[in-house]
Amino acid sequence: MNKRVENFEFYRGDTYSRNIVLENVTVPIDELYFTIRSNDKAKVLVQKKLKKGLEIVSIEGDVYRILLTVEATDTDDMQADFEYFYDLELISGSKKRTILEGTVVLATDYTRTRNEV
Repeated sequence: MNKRVENFEFYRGDTYSRNIVLENVTVPIDELYFTIRSNDKAKVLVQKKLKKGLEIVSIEGDVYRILLTVEATDTDDMQADFEYFYDLELISGSKKRTILEGTVVLATDYTRTRNEV
């Protein structure tokens, strides 16, 4: 299981789902954490974990298919057109490993249901 880099973009204030394929997983997954910050020392802006935004959809041998869901309200107050950083961390027993990292850009949205209409 090697660390990968993937960058992605979605609209601020929209529900976003993404399938993540983890290959060569040779240890049991006890916990998974997906975290977004503006930099490595900043406060956590969005965090998802197993059964709370991260779901194991299928396991085929050493290949895990994970569904990430970021709720619309998770990004409502975040700045659009700004590059945030994320990682996906796997915990197995006492071992912890970052297996995916990259950037997230929230595209500008123009229709918001909160505080409008």
